[in-house]
Amino acid sequence: MSRKVGIIVEGESDRRALSKILSRYGLKAEFRLLRGGFNVRKINSLARGLKEAGCDKVVVLRDTECKSKEERRRELSRKISELAEGVEVCFVRCSLESWLLADEKAVEAVTGVKVKEYSNPELIPNPKRGVKEDI
Repeated sequence: MSRKVGIIVEGESDRRALSKILSRYGLKAEFRLLRGGFNVRKINSLARGLKEAGCDKVVVLRDTECKSKEERRRELSRKISELAEGVEVCFVRCSLESWLLADEKAVEAVTGVKVKEYSNPELIPNPKRGVKEDI
C-alpha cells in the first residue's frame, strides 16, 4: 500500500516544478499553496484539507533564506509547536529555487526554457534573483 503525501509550498511555480521532479521518480503528492508568511492557522487548515483528501503525512517546505536550518527552526519554534499532529516542517537550504536548478530537465519541462547545469546549486547565494554566469 502506497502512502499519499501532502506538500504545502510557497507558490505555484514551486508546486509545478516539484510535481515534475516527483513524477520523474514515479511519485505523486497532493499540493496546497501557502502564500505570505508562516501562518499556523492557515497551515493547519491546509493540512486538515490534505488529510481529508487522504494524505497520511503533510510536509511544509520552507526556504531558510540562506540562514542555517537550526537558526530558521529556532525563529519559528513556537509556531512549529502549534502545528497539527502529522505536519512536519522541512527547511530547504537557502531556497527551493536551488532545488529547481538541480533538475534542469524539470525546469525546462515547466517553463520551456533550457537552463544551464550546475554541479551544486544549493551553494548559489540567492537563486531567486537569478544566477550569475560566473558561478
